[in-house]
Amino acid sequence: MALIRELVICSPLLVIGFGLLYYFGREQPRQQREPAVAEQVEALLEGEEDVVFDEEDFDEGEEEDVDDEEEVHAGMNGHQQQPEAAAGPSRRRQKVVGAKKSKSLARRDQIRAYNEFVRQRAQEEKEAQRLFEEQHKEQIESEKRERERRHAEATAKIQSRKGKERQQYQQEKQLHDSTRKKLVDEIEKTGKTRLESDLDLEIAQTLDKGYVVQQGSWLVKPSNDDLVQLAGHIGSKGRLSFEELSDYLKDM
Repeated sequence: MALIRELVICSPLLVIGFGLLYYFGREQPRQQREPAVAEQVEALLEGEEDVVFDEEDFDEGEEEDVDDEEEVHAGMNGHQQQPEAAAGPSRRRQKVVGAKKSKSLARRDQIRAYNEFVRQRAQEEKEAQRLFEEQHKEQIESEKRERERRHAEATAKIQSRKGKERQQYQQEKQLHDSTRKKLVDEIEKTGKTRLESDLDLEIAQTLDKGYVVQQGSWLVKPSNDDLVQLAGHIGSKGRLSFEELSDYLKDM
């Protein structure tokens, strides 16, 4: 009697246990169940304890059944139902670039890379110069003062030399002007003057008021009467050398 009573009492539990075994056995090939569920089923069969199943276990199984039904339905309909596209960032279309355009883009990249290289080199050199100036600040300032001193000395020498040159030029100009005036005055007064220096000869050669004779020793300015007498002298002699002509002009 006790055995029959225990069977009657435990029969609902046995039915529930066999139902759960059937349910989880059908789902076992597709998904592995947690060890806790299997232990609960075994405990139920052995009558060790009352088992409480969470609603999550059943909900999970129901969701999987729904997924299976949807898969079967989709397989029967073939390609009539297309899966929706997964959400995500849109893909950028690939543009086809020709060989000429590709070379142009490559050349542009090379130029950009070269400009960037030059810019970095300039920055590095500038930074190196700044560090060098910081490390050798006293030496640089000393060299700068020395350069300024030498520059001032050179400038003073140049100014002094230019001053002497201007003074010498003024003296030479004054001498040239006075010598020219003396020669002009003498030849206008006497018609001839003696050339005593190279400067006298140089100035006499630029004048249009006379002739240089006696191998550069005299400047003479014959008058019209003197030229008439010279023509008669040449006519009487028939011929006259340059030396005789210079002597004749000097003695006139």
